[in-house]
Order: sequence, then structure tokens, then C-alpha cells
Amino acid sequence: MPVCLDRRVSGDWQKTRFLMFGSARFGSQPPDRPAAGRRSGRVSGVLLAAAAGSLVAACTAGSGSHPAANARGAAASASPTAQCPLGTWSVPASAEFAEMGLDTMTRGSVKATAGTVRVSFAADRTYTFTYDGVVLVLGDGSGSATVSGPVTGTWQVTGDKLTTAVTSSKVSVKVSVAGVNVTPSDALNRALQGGLPSTARVSCASGRLLTTVSAGAAAGRQVTFSAD
Repeated sequence: MPVCLDRRVSGDWQKTRFLMFGSARFGSQPPDRPAAGRRSGRVSGVLLAAAAGSLVAACTAGSGSHPAANARGAAASASPTAQCPLGTWSVPASAEFAEMGLDTMTRGSVKATAGTVRVSFAADRTYTFTYDGVVLVLGDGSGSATVSGPVTGTWQVTGDKLTTAVTSSKVSVKVSVAGVNVTPSDALNRALQGGLPSTARVSCASGRLLTTVSAGAAAGRQVTFSAD
């Protein structure tokens, strides 16, 4: 691998070459030199010119103009965190609702949770959040809420900050207390319609997606999703 000269050093080399050979053209000799000396100088100049030409070509190729080198550089500069949410992830609903602060939002009316939540982050920066067999135990245990339906939205990662925005929510919450169907509270319904927290810090490692809520009553709470 040749050692490339920067522009300043290259400029100094041009000056040195002129001083050494008397002109910008390699191999020129003073007219009073013997013929053998002129031939020797001419040969040396040609060899030096060839070596310098090879060096310049190698430096030019390594200066970032090569498309493959540029592509590798661009890939290396991309943030891995910005891409790590891509894919489908799942977590027990109890962990996700703890992160969302569902207990605080509903003033402690949710006592236990069964089922799984899943979220799929697509490359077009859309996501789908779904409830899979999610049932909440309410109050003294005589009531329950069955949750189903998807939430869709958009997502982006800046640094390690995940931001989501809901575009559509078709979540259904069916509440039964002592065998009687009742209308869910606004607090419970609103909490379940959103799905993911709107802002969270994210990191990925070994098939895990760790999210930490950034703001609100649940700030600082964490949940770890597993790759599906």
C-alpha cells in the first residue's frame, strides 16, 4: 500500500523536483554535463517520473473518488441505532403496560395482565402494534377487559430517541364486570388506543430491543422486546 502525500507535501515535492532537475520535466540536464552523465540522468529521471506517476494514481484512487470506497464510507457512517428497530418484536403485555404506566393512568384499576403485544417496524418508517390475547384483570378481580385490534403509525430514530405518531387505531376494549358488559373508562380506553409510548430511548443487542420511556408519568420505565 503506497503512502499518499497530502496536497501540501505534494506541492513541496513539485518544487523539490524543479530544483533537483532544473525544470519541471524529469531528466533534463545542464548542457555542460558529459553525454554519459546526461544519459544516466535521463534514465534516472524517467524512473522517477514513472514512480511519481504511480504514486499520484494510487493517491487519487484512495482519495474517496472510487464509488465502492464511497459506498463503504457511507455505510460505516450510518447510525446502527437508527436501523435497529426494523423487524417484528414481542413482549408480555404486563411488561409493556408497566412501561406505559397503565396502572397510573387508570388509578390502579388494572391489577393483572395476560397476553402478548407485538410491534413491527417497517423500512418505510411505518409500524403496526397489535394485541394478541390480551386480557386485563380489573378492580377486585370481578371485572376484565379484553383488548384486540391494531394500532398503526409512523416512527423515526434520531440519535437514540425513538419517536412514534399514531395514524390509525382500531383497538377494541370490551369490559365485563360480574358478567355484565360495561363501557370502558376514558382513561383505560385512551391508554390502550395509543399502543407505544410517543417518545422513548432505544438500543438493540442480541435479538433484544430495549426501550426507555422519555417523558410523562412513566418516564424512566423500561421494557425489553424479543425478536419474533
